[in-house]
Amino acid sequence: MHDELEQRDAAKQVRGFGERIGYLEPSKKKSSAGGVIALVLGAVAAVGVGWLVAQTAVGYMHAHGLGGPVNDAEAVQWYLKAAAQAYRVAQHNLGHMYESGRGVEKDLEAALLWYRAAAAGKNTHAAEDLQRLSAK
Repeated sequence: MHDELEQRDAAKQVRGFGERIGYLEPSKKKSSAGGVIALVLGAVAAVGVGWLVAQTAVGYMHAHGLGGPVNDAEAVQWYLKAAAQAYRVAQHNLGHMYESGRGVEKDLEAALLWYRAAAAGKNTHAAEDLQRLSAK
């Protein structure tokens, strides 16, 4: 639960920063002119969420339609950026994306790989998902 709350909080902070700088329009929940990279870099500097957390938060925003339409493929790309740097929350999220086939082709072996990586980083939710998926 802590990881989910951490993601939601970071996503809210990144989104709030995006609204303040005019990148995200609060009333329309759509992106205006600008780049997501600028949003992430600005959020890291202004909000202080940290680079890996910000990357994962942008993935979370894409996966849940915060600031625009749901875009699972884009969410996967942002999760991969943080997961490649051993961020356990992003690794766990990738496990879910591969297990469900959201944004990527469904691949249970890849899901297990990401769950293992996150569980090795002491992510208890990933350990539970690893156990559940391994039992199938």
